[in-house]
Amino acid sequence: MGAEGEDLEILRKGVGQDLIDIALKVTLSRHARGEIRSVSGNVPKVPNGSVVRDMRRRTEGLLIIYPTMGGVAPEPKTPMIGFASSFPRDDFSVPVEYLVNQVYEQLHLFDDAGDVDV
Repeated sequence: MGAEGEDLEILRKGVGQDLIDIALKVTLSRHARGEIRSVSGNVPKVPNGSVVRDMRRRTEGLLIIYPTMGGVAPEPKTPMIGFASSFPRDDFSVPVEYLVNQVYEQLHLFDDAGDVDV
């Protein structure tokens, strides 16, 4: 059974189960096949961002807006608004190369599973 077949089998067996549980099973399957790496090298404990995007309809993106107390100084912390966006998969997208500054390189933005999501 191919990679897509394994993922489809997990989805078929997961009918009626919680979507997060199904996404984690697909993540673990892809990790075992070497398709997903974790920065720590450990087995993932949460669904991978790319798996979650694959499970969402291709016509729907996701925007999360959340309040946070920003800054690294002890007190007072400045209230800030954080956001995350996730765009649907597109079979016709073209890879784009970006030039980033040192601050961005030092931050290393990560997705939910700890994989670099640049």
